[in-house]
Amino acid sequence: MTEQKTEILVVGGGTGGCAAALAVASMGKRVILTEETDWLGGQFASQIVPPDEHQWIEQFGCTRRYRQLRDGIRDYYREHYPLTSAARQYPHLNPGLGGVSRL
Repeated sequence: MTEQKTEILVVGGGTGGCAAALAVASMGKRVILTEETDWLGGQFASQIVPPDEHQWIEQFGCTRRYRQLRDGIRDYYREHYPLTSAARQYPHLNPGLGGVSRL
């Protein structure tokens, strides 16, 4: 009988660690995501502050995974937070009007 080797990658829970964990998991590997603070996703998630982005980010210029992240955050707010009907329907919902200066 051949022994199966289980590979597990442990990464930190900042923005880069979350991205790495998703990439590794998408390849069928097991991942343990750990974080010493109360928040996964680093400053991006804890303060809902997007990274520097270009002015066309809503139309093009990002990876599929990054688009899924942006859409997922918006969907989470739509499903779990009280919003006005206008905010709930706005496709580019920006909870808290978070933003940073452009590069």
